[in-house]
Amino acid sequence: MKGSSSLLTGAATASSSSDQNNPLAPPPPSLGGTNGFLDNEPIADLFHDTSIMFSDIVGFTKWSSERSPNEVFRLLEQIFWEFDDLAVRHNVFKLGTIGDCYIAVTGIPDPVADHAIVLTQFAFDARDKVREVCGRLEREGLDTAKLDMRFGIHSGSTTAGILRGTKSRFELFGDTINTASRMESTGLEGKIQVSEETAELIRRDGKPRWLIKRDTMITAKGKGELQTYWVEPQRASYRVSFSDRVSNFFMENNHLIVSKGSLDDCCNSSAGGQLSQCDEEEKLEEDLEEDDLEVGVLSAAEDRCKEEEDVNLPVSKVSLGDCCCNSSAGGRLPQ
Repeated sequence: MKGSSSLLTGAATASSSSDQNNPLAPPPPSLGGTNGFLDNEPIADLFHDTSIMFSDIVGFTKWSSERSPNEVFRLLEQIFWEFDDLAVRHNVFKLGTIGDCYIAVTGIPDPVADHAIVLTQFAFDARDKVREVCGRLEREGLDTAKLDMRFGIHSGSTTAGILRGTKSRFELFGDTINTASRMESTGLEGKIQVSEETAELIRRDGKPRWLIKRDTMITAKGKGELQTYWVEPQRASYRVSFSDRVSNFFMENNHLIVSKGSLDDCCNSSAGGQLSQCDEEEKLEEDLEEDDLEVGVLSAAEDRCKEEEDVNLPVSKVSLGDCCCNSSAGGRLPQ
């Protein structure tokens, strides 16, 4: 495979021909032969490990039809400026924009081992930036609050190179880019949809919890029915302590009738809090599984209760259900 420098050098050389249709520009340098650069070898290569992202603003067509040209470009410039900044920080290659569609790739022109993870993280941050920009412009009177973006990512091999001519461009070709476009067009507002191939790479790189299997298969032109996945970063779970996540669960599911506390308060009878009557442990386990906490809440809570016993606190050690319903910790009260 050619080095990335050869592609970029080729791009710089070929770009000089883009001024040929400008009568004020100097004539392009001759590259020899009767057809100039067409007599030379094309500047192209096959990249085996790449991920490609398409993104599109949902509701843009209707919104732009009701706004002035300046307002339309104000929105696009601010969103794409933020995307360009994120691309630099994530080492993502911006392929270009088509209308309100932004296209980016990883693994081209430089290899990236975890290209699917990198591009997915870029999509997470890009989605946040879209909402930030739309919120700011809404406050300025541009009526952008209902606008959002959908993203599609697919991974595979891609042919890339300089398509030379009077307006030379860096282009990608192949099934991977077509499938990435289908991932975006069949997606939903505010969602990031990835193909099975991209999902497998995300699993391989240690982020299986990012993946949410889509309930229904999608139908893609030329591909038939495909199983796809939504991806969500679950970043909040890394910032919230285990105790807070457990107490949040019970607060949200009306198991506690006290102000927000922590697992310490649940296990420690000296906290003096009044605890509601818990459901039976079997039901509790089902609820916790549905909440999809990242750690085994019941087993971890048992360990926590055992730790509290070591300092002679009057708690039971059997389970979180017993811990919360322990009569020595405030009594069993109806919900």
